[in-house]
Amino acid sequence: MRATAHPGLGVELWRGVTPARLPVIVVPRRGAQRCSAAVAVAYGSVDNEFVTPDGRTVRVPDGIAHFLEHKLFETPDGPVSDRFAALGAMDNAATWHTGTAYYFTTAGSFEPCLDLLLEFVQTPRFSQAGVERERDIIIQEIKMGEDDPRQRGYYDLLGAMYHRHPVRLEIAGTAASVAAITVDQLKLCYETFYRPGNMLLLASGDIDPEAVYQQVAARVRPAPGTPRRLLPDEPAGNAQTHHARGMSVAQPLFHLGFKDAAPASGPGDLLSRETLDAILGEAVFGRLSPLYEELYESGLVDASFGATSIVERGFGWTAVSGRSDTPQGVAERIRARLSELSADGIDPGLLEDVRNKLRGEVVLSLDDLAGLTWEILDRALRGIDFFDYPTALAAANQAQVNQRLRTHLAGSSPALAVINPR
Repeated sequence: MRATAHPGLGVELWRGVTPARLPVIVVPRRGAQRCSAAVAVAYGSVDNEFVTPDGRTVRVPDGIAHFLEHKLFETPDGPVSDRFAALGAMDNAATWHTGTAYYFTTAGSFEPCLDLLLEFVQTPRFSQAGVERERDIIIQEIKMGEDDPRQRGYYDLLGAMYHRHPVRLEIAGTAASVAAITVDQLKLCYETFYRPGNMLLLASGDIDPEAVYQQVAARVRPAPGTPRRLLPDEPAGNAQTHHARGMSVAQPLFHLGFKDAAPASGPGDLLSRETLDAILGEAVFGRLSPLYEELYESGLVDASFGATSIVERGFGWTAVSGRSDTPQGVAERIRARLSELSADGIDPGLLEDVRNKLRGEVVLSLDDLAGLTWEILDRALRGIDFFDYPTALAAANQAQVNQRLRTHLAGSSPALAVINPR
């Protein structure tokens, strides 16, 4: 294990790679009341077409990464969550567009919890009866999501922005795609992606990094080989400029999306764009921005208004969402403000206020071990060191921020997805 100190944040990051090629990251936090650990796999909902390590080209039903997440919690000794609870720990998992993670948080019993985490992630069970049982649960989950206006608006926006890229598809799949998933396909996807070289382990808390590394190294089984993802060429521009549907909402809910014209390449580009997008999200749309004050004071939006950005290899966007009686009017005002900012640039004083706000959020995140685990893990899967973010934040200058504003926000036509009252 090798330690890297980040004195400005008062934290160390320890890294190592086990003989089985599993990267291990440990963030010791002396005196912390709880410990957390997660195993992450670089395998998400967009990975529905790939080349296996032995050279086969495969296309699988949508939602299979999420299905696998559910299946791994089944063990001969009962649900994994019951076993974690018996150790005094809370566990959970998540699948997103590019990854899947399994994690626990505990105030004690860290070593047995870590053993259990490594055991169930490395020991899948794919009985036909178990798969059918889980299939019914997932289909019910999908149907519940169909009644969630915010979730529907999110996927409507992705469908409006993207022509072909599988990021436009729902992470859990559809009832039809889940019904088509077979036991053999689940086994194949597990064997293809759940390999130490395509995974990582992250632990944080009042723990000894060397002891964690040795425990992990002794329990991770080797599985050489690397999958290769196959993704379609995505055309520039939006698939459609406007999408609307009716649902049971009291007020229209809108999502305005700015699709990245040229996706990021390597880790350095990813970190730079993530940093600049975080600054722009606050400076243009955040509570400190003149645009937010104007929209809020005029009653065009409420406190639900805000922006989020996604920066991944192969795709990215900034989405502005909220509730408004006049979504089209809000979209027009945003476009007008972006045009003004494209000509005038971001106010230097506002930029410094935003930088201080974001730097403060990083410092506060160090006291939230579960949240910190996710922050580090999400970036590590993309090849980014979370603790490089404050440095990038300090280094981002006025010219870079304004250039990103012009090329990403002001330089593209956004797509608008609206959920109207039925």
